[in-house]
Amino acid sequence: MSALSDEKRLTLGAWVTFTAGIIPFIFGLVTLFFTWTSYLNPDAPFLAMMPPGSDASFTLNEVRQFNASLADELVTSKHVHYSILMAVGILIMTLSVFGLRQRLKWSWFVLVITILLVGWNDAVTALSFGNLPVPLVPAMLATIGLVLARKPIFSRT
Repeated sequence: MSALSDEKRLTLGAWVTFTAGIIPFIFGLVTLFFTWTSYLNPDAPFLAMMPPGSDASFTLNEVRQFNASLADELVTSKHVHYSILMAVGILIMTLSVFGLRQRLKWSWFVLVITILLVGWNDAVTALSFGNLPVPLVPAMLATIGLVLARKPIFSRT
């Protein structure tokens, strides 16, 4: 079995890392849509943080009746959270395609920091609270992609 050439490792690593960025982008986009849907239809079950197929146990109007500022804070925090998740996905995709493929060391380091601080933090937090380990998928993909791309980026040739 032949080893991958540096160029193939770099290309494969960049695309695996790019794929890892697609996941938070799409998840953030979909859940941001659910946040706005719940905000615009406050009598319907609040969908912004519910896994697919589950029924929300409360509506936004019920939260408003309990505490109006809590309802505003809930919508605002979900909006900010999912917008940042989309931005992180865009950052990962952009640096993967343009930074890694051009062998820019700084982009590799930015991606490592992003994956460690955001990706693995989300994965560990999800597991700690008994949630679905969905963040493990992009964190593992990005880690594999960065390991693949490391040698070609940092080699002296």
